[in-house]
Amino acid sequence: MTQASLLKPVADWLLQHVGEIFGWLRPLFRRRPLKIVVDDKNTRWMCIASVRGVSAMQVVSDWFVSNPTDGGVRIVKAHLVRRLPPQGWSLRGKKQTTYASTVDVEVGSRHIGDMVPPKTAGDLRALFFVTQPVQEGTTFHAVTTFVDHLDHKYTKKTTYPASAAPLMERQC
Repeated sequence: MTQASLLKPVADWLLQHVGEIFGWLRPLFRRRPLKIVVDDKNTRWMCIASVRGVSAMQVVSDWFVSNPTDGGVRIVKAHLVRRLPPQGWSLRGKKQTTYASTVDVEVGSRHIGDMVPPKTAGDLRALFFVTQPVQEGTTFHAVTTFVDHLDHKYTKKTTYPASAAPLMERQC
């Protein structure tokens, strides 16, 4: 009897039961269906206004999105997290999480809601109203996260420059 013939049953058993043995690793290797890249030309913050009596700024987050899979993918949630300036003795400020007021996908020139159809590429836009706005003309840094209906998270560090339009031309 050769060594190969002795190892074959063990190897077959391992291949058959590898999912059961290493099932806890499966979430680490899940393939995310969407590819998302920031659109630096259109991503910006602008327009200091108020939401329910609290001062806020509008953050426009534009992204390129593609879905190379055979099934449609729905964006169910979008949020951004930023660090507030430190106060008092703290060296790091608290985190502020803001959820998107709208998420919209556009393929070609058609707005199709929050669904990215199979085998297509398009534009994804999320609008946020962030309280505690930054100073006019400064850059806003945050981490933007999108979550799809399969519970995959797409997290990207994002820089939101101030809008180039003068203050008087901006309309909220």
